[in-house]
Amino acid sequence: MRLSKSQGILPLAHAVLAAAIAYSTAATAADYRLEAEDFTNVGGTYNDGQPQKISVYTVNGITAINYVNKGDYAEYTLSVPQAGQYDLTYFAGTAIDGARIDFQVNNNGSWQTLARTDVPNAGWDNFQPLPAGSIHLSSGSQQIRLFGGGDHDWQWNLDKMELAYIDDSSSSSGGGSTSSSSSGGSSSSSGSGSSSSGGSPEEGGHVSGTFKLEAESAHHVGGEIDTYAINGGVAVNYFNSGDYLEYNLHLDQSGLYRPKYYVSTAHSSGVAVGLMATDHEGALVTKNTSEVQSQGGWDSFYLLNAASDINLFSGDLTIRIYGAGTQDFQFNIDYVIFERISDVDLDLDGDSDGIADVNDSCPGTDPSETANSEGCAPSQLDTDKDGIADNRDQCPTTAPGDFVDSEGCASTGADDDDLDGIANQEDQCPDTPFGENVAPSGCTGFEDSDSDGIANGTDQCPSTPAKEFTNESGCSPSQVANPHSVKVTVNANIKHSVKGISDFGRNRHITAHTTIYEKDWEGHADKLNYLVNTLDVTLGRDNGTATWKFQDTKEDPNRENWPDLDYMVTRGKELRENYEANPFYKRFSADRTELIAGTNPHPTYPTLSWNANGSTWHDWQPMHIETSAAWMGQYLKHYYANSSNGYIGDPMPKFWEVINEPDMEMKTGKFMVTNQEAIWEYHNLVAQEIRSKLGNEAPLIGGMTWGQHDFYRRDGISRYADNAYDQWIVADDPAEEAAAEEFFRQAMATTVDDTRDQNWYQWDVMWKGFMDAAGHNMDFYSVHVYDWPGVNSDAKSTLRRNGHLPAMLDMIEWYDVYQNGQANRKPIVISEYGAVQGGWNTLAHQPRFESEVLKSFNAMLMQILERPDYVIKSMPFTPAKPLWGYYPGGCGYEEVRNCTAPYHYSLLIEPVLNSDNWQWSDYIKFYELWADIDGTRVDSVSSDPDVQVQSYVNNNELFIIINNLETVDTTIDLTVAGLNNAQLQNVELRNMHFDNNFDTQLERHHMKQMPTKVTLAADATLVLRYTLNSTIAINQSVDEKKYFGNSVSGGSVPHRISVAGGAKNLQVNNVSVPSGYAESQLRLTVALYPSQDDTPDSLLQIDTLTINGHTIETPIDWRGRKENSVERYFNTLEIPVPVDVLQKNNTISVDFRHNGELTVANLVIKEYTTTPVRH
Repeated sequence: MRLSKSQGILPLAHAVLAAAIAYSTAATAADYRLEAEDFTNVGGTYNDGQPQKISVYTVNGITAINYVNKGDYAEYTLSVPQAGQYDLTYFAGTAIDGARIDFQVNNNGSWQTLARTDVPNAGWDNFQPLPAGSIHLSSGSQQIRLFGGGDHDWQWNLDKMELAYIDDSSSSSGGGSTSSSSSGGSSSSSGSGSSSSGGSPEEGGHVSGTFKLEAESAHHVGGEIDTYAINGGVAVNYFNSGDYLEYNLHLDQSGLYRPKYYVSTAHSSGVAVGLMATDHEGALVTKNTSEVQSQGGWDSFYLLNAASDINLFSGDLTIRIYGAGTQDFQFNIDYVIFERISDVDLDLDGDSDGIADVNDSCPGTDPSETANSEGCAPSQLDTDKDGIADNRDQCPTTAPGDFVDSEGCASTGADDDDLDGIANQEDQCPDTPFGENVAPSGCTGFEDSDSDGIANGTDQCPSTPAKEFTNESGCSPSQVANPHSVKVTVNANIKHSVKGISDFGRNRHITAHTTIYEKDWEGHADKLNYLVNTLDVTLGRDNGTATWKFQDTKEDPNRENWPDLDYMVTRGKELRENYEANPFYKRFSADRTELIAGTNPHPTYPTLSWNANGSTWHDWQPMHIETSAAWMGQYLKHYYANSSNGYIGDPMPKFWEVINEPDMEMKTGKFMVTNQEAIWEYHNLVAQEIRSKLGNEAPLIGGMTWGQHDFYRRDGISRYADNAYDQWIVADDPAEEAAAEEFFRQAMATTVDDTRDQNWYQWDVMWKGFMDAAGHNMDFYSVHVYDWPGVNSDAKSTLRRNGHLPAMLDMIEWYDVYQNGQANRKPIVISEYGAVQGGWNTLAHQPRFESEVLKSFNAMLMQILERPDYVIKSMPFTPAKPLWGYYPGGCGYEEVRNCTAPYHYSLLIEPVLNSDNWQWSDYIKFYELWADIDGTRVDSVSSDPDVQVQSYVNNNELFIIINNLETVDTTIDLTVAGLNNAQLQNVELRNMHFDNNFDTQLERHHMKQMPTKVTLAADATLVLRYTLNSTIAINQSVDEKKYFGNSVSGGSVPHRISVAGGAKNLQVNNVSVPSGYAESQLRLTVALYPSQDDTPDSLLQIDTLTINGHTIETPIDWRGRKENSVERYFNTLEIPVPVDVLQKNNTISVDFRHNGELTVANLVIKEYTTTPVRH
């Protein structure tokens, strides 16, 4: 088997191609087919009460055997024409876990088991080909027995089995299967898929005395290595820094050994072989590193003595050989010899720190450091247990419980400790009390003639009227010519509920896309504390942990390309206990670490990638979605705390997203060989598997976290054709080549992608298709949504923070309710939102890259808060320190970083790239802006849809949040009613705006009287915090209800209509019309040809609208800015409707000015218990 390497094409891993051929040929290349019902004898237990041990039945035109119980068997006579190796395939089905077929052959009167094959739980009558590995059969008449060998009382049904001749050798040709083991013990594919003529011990094999390990016969591999023929043998090449070969052996007798490597390199420096081995306590530790010298090129091998002798101890022994140098490319290696010199030397000191290895608590001490009596140097110690090693700790006696900075000194982690708007390094008065205005020095007591909070020396408008907040220059709205004004009214005594939900939901929405256990926070405990405990931010989201824990999972020794579920029990317990033993994690309350978790496509999903990202560290990979689903259920049960393990370890995630943004990798150069239907079915299998393992302790399960979110568009990503991989697959046998090609084609084949290049594909197929196929198994729908700012300016931005996000949610909600009813509507989790721009990836960081994101954070959060009953969790995309995204790829984790661009979307940044001087990015200002906001939502309205407003009462405080979707400074005329007799003590203004250099400014001012006017700058967000002398009495309410319209198309799929050609009739029925004061709104979700809004001649206008025959005046200004670079104007148009025109059943006629599509028509009614104040 080979793959063309011409033109830089990556090599195909032997295991993937072998598996492809095994699966492709299992059902097509049988030399011998045996129908299950053609048995010569049956026997067993009669456990099921049937008249004979095994019965015959017919289903779907197939005759098969059933009622096979544990211990039952069927016997057959085979006439084997030719002795040799045969591939065995069953067509079996079962609906239980714990079913296994044992293939036995009668050997001189005793039954010898040749293969044991687990039958996956896929249904009793689902007879899919089940490869069972290869077996050796002698020629002539053979008696065989198929035995129910599993641990469940019920076992399997069987249609037939097939045998395909391989060769006359006594061992397998190398083609593997997913579910087999030989009678000779467990097998494991090597890292390279081949072995040299000398061979190496099998995994778990015994070694004694001097022994040799062939590089190409490693039991497990880390990294993306390859093999090649050299000097009549086989060696390993493409060995990079960090790659490793691992061997799992059993050493019969302890001894002192001298390792010798047969290696080569073309580098003159920066190349070293690292050696790890289990010590006397069974821990895998570093033994030594040995520099490799070039002998003239990659193929000039020489025998290199290791830097030191080592002790190897009897019993289970793991040996790991890794690339330990600084060069990307390290060495080629042929073999390693471990020469036994003598018995164990208990005085051996491998790291030369003066402490014998058997007494050394810290092996691998740096030679430049001095170790203590336990063998530990300062870099290996943390005496005050603050997370900073002693050699870097500038404050070595930190008090227990203190959070420290990167130097080990106690710190608040904040840039502005007293939250007065002046950064710590500029603040000459660092302890300013809350409620005081300060000068640029950070101190109070300055001259301020007009009492506007701006010092005379910097006040450009020295006669500010009372009750008007000023901007940063000291000028109030009446002193500047703002081009626009908007009325905002708040009724603080009227609770605003949607389906009974009225709370702010701080732990649901003030969240960060990071976790307490990420390595990103090492050295920044003070900042993590500030984020979580001071600013009251809830963490987080995590896909990476499942990725590395999948990579860490060993292969089932009896079933190729299947996880070792027993290993997962043991490994999960180990990792949970490690988590439980970490005192740092206990310093954060459980309600602050409510997790959204899930997996990335590689390698958890069967992407079939033959690159390193497709495989585990143990050199196996899933080939079918059933494999990955089985792993997922086992993972959640055994790697997270639950009742089955005494609630020890990592807290169970509250939300589980099945797979993250598969559309960004499916059928692309990122090598994800799959199709839409497989991904949908994968969601079903994962949900079923997790619930079967955890029952009512299972997390809420959801999808689909598509990376694309323009419902009206075609597929926005170029994808490979089904036969794209044919060009890379080359085999000596044409039949094998054709079989492998067909395997990959079938994995890509789909029945739903014919409309990929047509509008509405992203809704019709990606979203609606998913909801139809897997929605019934989801607890929630998971949404990602991003703005795409222009690369160099905001003029070419594609914005979804306008009405786009409401339109998405309205479409998902309407279709869910239409299909399943309001009682079964699934909630939404928005697990990523913000702004991204691929054109920034290779650019140096700029302030604008942060300010554009902050605009999106604020605007999208304001829209999310409008749906407290529907969006049950939201999370801005705020990774902590994402070195994984630094450019060029992989540079972030190099020992000496030489990156050319950072990942621009992060909480922590380096002002100087590659300096390791980590500081808060402007993202922290988002959390400072929203700090302390909590409480009950109360009634608030804006006279302009481009000015968003939300308000909340929390005891004696009122919070009003106002956001500007437009790019013009706006005067806010503010009216606050319903405070009753509570007396005002202070109003704090937090003003996030963006200067001409795109820097984000967060300013704070205070006022002791009720403000009536404030300037809302372009794209800005204001928080007004009113503090009163007593609790604000909420004694009235408004109840918001949504009434879902009929299908706009009359019920025909896809439930949308063209708006061209005159008025369209719509229906919203079963409306409960209030008798008292109420306000209502018609919501029309559309995709129109783009134009500017807020102008009389706009193409986005409605020419006429009637409801039940009454003409309704329609706005000309819709939610969102005028300028937006989009293919279609995708928005939910919000139209005020007088309640007195509504009936139980409502007929709506709407005539749009121009062309496009209409998808949803709903009515929203707010019913009040009192008449609110309206400005």
